[in-house]
Amino acid sequence: MWSLLVVECPTEEHFQELLNSEQLRKYTGTDGTVAQLVVHLTPYDVFCSPLYQDWIAQFGHAQHLIFNSTVCPQHICYQRQAQLLARLQAVDSGMFVVPKHLPSQTVSLPPNCTAAEPLLKFSLRKKSGFDRSAVLSQVDYADITKTMKENPSVKHMIHATVAEDGLKSKCRDNGFGFGPDVEVLFTGTASMMPSKYRNVSGILLQISTDTSLLMDCGEGTFGQLLRCYGVKLDDILTSIKCIFLSHFHPDHHLGIIQILLEREKAFLRLRKTYQPVTVLCPCNIRQWLNDYARYCQPFRYRLIGCEETNRVDHEWTDVFEASLGMNELTCIPVIHCHRAYGIVMTHKDGWKLVYSGDTRPCPALVKAGMNATVVLHEATFGDDLQENAISRNHCTMSEAIQCGMDMKAQLIILTHFSARYPKMPSLSDSFRSHTAFAFDLMRVSLNDLNRVVQLVPTVDLVLKETDSDQEASDPRCLVTL
Repeated sequence: MWSLLVVECPTEEHFQELLNSEQLRKYTGTDGTVAQLVVHLTPYDVFCSPLYQDWIAQFGHAQHLIFNSTVCPQHICYQRQAQLLARLQAVDSGMFVVPKHLPSQTVSLPPNCTAAEPLLKFSLRKKSGFDRSAVLSQVDYADITKTMKENPSVKHMIHATVAEDGLKSKCRDNGFGFGPDVEVLFTGTASMMPSKYRNVSGILLQISTDTSLLMDCGEGTFGQLLRCYGVKLDDILTSIKCIFLSHFHPDHHLGIIQILLEREKAFLRLRKTYQPVTVLCPCNIRQWLNDYARYCQPFRYRLIGCEETNRVDHEWTDVFEASLGMNELTCIPVIHCHRAYGIVMTHKDGWKLVYSGDTRPCPALVKAGMNATVVLHEATFGDDLQENAISRNHCTMSEAIQCGMDMKAQLIILTHFSARYPKMPSLSDSFRSHTAFAFDLMRVSLNDLNRVVQLVPTVDLVLKETDSDQEASDPRCLVTL
């Protein structure tokens, strides 16, 4: 009779419970039942401790599968997204970030112990043992980028529209007034659920080398930051001074707990004095966070309700000015669900940024965002799905662009796309002079705003040249939002 045992032992304080467990003891063979595979959800230092090793020795010839960040390499599981970004690197290697592969630490494991990997199989019947035939291999970024650069059509477009160094110099001298380190990283650009190319909502606004603001934090945001920044992640986490959550839908907030917990660990690893992060959110999210911290796992933060900041002269102005350098930061009620907000902020250097959250075209947001430098606006549906947009309180592409134009914005970047548009939606040529599309792990220096727009035709060509993967015609991807 075969058996599988899964054990979670987070700290040495849990040893006694393992040793005293009668249910676990029967799998050591004392009554004829032997575990063929024992899965350990256990930190490396706990797993290697003498007491734990003595305990697992009772399982005799059983195989042991280890899950922890020390021994398990950080594989790139979203390989289609990685391949797409490698192709886009042919257009601009600074703007499109290929996910970083983080190898495991060099550690030794006993002969019958194996580090877990994505798609690693273990056969419990017939010939027992591990099968690595489906384990993912690393994506060869360099080869993919090289192949795309050598494509004649893409090569011609790059030379014709980018003009390399000359365009870079021209774009940096755009007079927008951003500091040298101001940039936007999109950690997620999908609506409702992750897809093959896009994670759910998340935008990191890096204001300086040690100051940033996270706008929405869907599930998987931490993983996206890890894949973008790699070993520099701790510096990014400790730089986050504020997290804005636009509304209570899970695709916009489920990742915040891991961000808060990992941020505390980052301060410890860097040996810095902990600085609580400000969480700016609607009151219904505030209750959920408080309950989680009270009943599940404590973490430290300062909560400010969006309801307290929906006017220009609110009491928290000094807080946002001191922590983020914002002269004004206002949460605007928008047209989506109950207690949904967009955010408008004006930096002391003079630039103004608007993030819509999820909404229908919202006059109040347009009014507050007038003369914005950059507008990050949701564009869930294509223009042919106007009724869907109305019934679900979202925007079509044209509606989102019109909102930005009504604000007299210098640049509009569209995000939050339905799974109907796995790569890039079609866009009328009349909008191309001031509109760009966001991709996951797309990093935009706000001193290069003109460059973002000028590269849209080249990006469009790269996507068309990419081998068809049939995703658009796959009925499983046609999610009704």
